[in-house]
Amino acid sequence: MRGTHRETGGSDPRTSRLICALALAGATAAAATEAPPPPLPEPAAPPIARRALSLSLLAGAVVPRVGMQANVALGVEGAWRLPSLPLLADRLEVTAGLGWALLRQTGPALVAGRGYDPALVQNSTTLPLDLGVRARLFRFGPAAELSAAVAYELMMVWTRYLAFGAESRNNDAVAGASFAARIDWPLGPGSLVAELRHSELTKTVGRVEPASAPIGEPRLSGTRIAAGYALRFF
Repeated sequence: MRGTHRETGGSDPRTSRLICALALAGATAAAATEAPPPPLPEPAAPPIARRALSLSLLAGAVVPRVGMQANVALGVEGAWRLPSLPLLADRLEVTAGLGWALLRQTGPALVAGRGYDPALVQNSTTLPLDLGVRARLFRFGPAAELSAAVAYELMMVWTRYLAFGAESRNNDAVAGASFAARIDWPLGPGSLVAELRHSELTKTVGRVEPASAPIGEPRLSGTRIAAGYALRFF
């Protein structure tokens, strides 16, 4: 009697295809339920180069507090960044500056002890020297930084007077303090600079002799508005 023989050692192809399909479906569902990757952070604005030395070239105008006329002012300032100190985080710089301005007044004036002069002329060439410290306060906008400074100022003054038809000259030095606010915008190897500086001087000028009264305007305190460029080194 002839019988039939069924091979049972191999696997059913339909079963294998079903297992593969179930595995692929499970992997697809798992991938679909995973959270999307977080977006990449936006690049931060480039900070102003904090190099150790800087040299600022400034030009603008000085506006005397009283008496004199506004005029052109020039200045140059060097700054050295102090090493990092606790809580200050690289924010302090020592500054030294040299400026130049011509202060002038013309017109009628009352000269103490001498009377009224209808055509007084005073030309005072000033050379302010200052030594101080500047601190970065905060950063705003895309990259600009605001800083504030305080300095001891010594101003050398050479003055020519024309009063009552006679010419006289006076050389003097006055001291005081200056206070400044400054904004830096990064550009190239340095930064564009805008500065507002007020100088408050404690001594008067204009005495032709030690015991005489001042001829013209003796108070040279004023405010300088300037802009320029700061080169940074090292």
